[in-house]
Amino acid sequence: MQYLKFHGIAMKEAENEFSASFFEDEKDALAKKLFEEYLSEGAPKDTNKWLRSKLKSVFQYVDSPPKWVENGLDPIWPFLDGFPMIFIKQFELPDNEFCAQSLSAGTILYVFGARRKTSHGFEMIYRVVEQDIAF
Repeated sequence: MQYLKFHGIAMKEAENEFSASFFEDEKDALAKKLFEEYLSEGAPKDTNKWLRSKLKSVFQYVDSPPKWVENGLDPIWPFLDGFPMIFIKQFELPDNEFCAQSLSAGTILYVFGARRKTSHGFEMIYRVVEQDIAF
């Protein structure tokens, strides 16, 4: 199997099974690593099944995968240092006067986190992805 076909299947499996994407996979580093692993394991015939088992350990979440509200757009799963961050939680900003004036009422926030190694152990990095419920 050629890399481009494999990458296309991986993107589709990530989106369908885990509500995830390779959008932030700079230079396709993760996709290329998975492809090398796939080839080193003898290119299993059921590529989709193989990918699902691998992607489960790559696109991790605390309780459940995100439920993206902006239909028709690829989900944007943040990466940190070449690896997908862990999905923590999503929540909606209430549609009240305070949020309408000070924030963005009706917005869904998706919180992701990951550890980054430091000389003293690690630091936590968090990223928030925003989607508009009215989109």
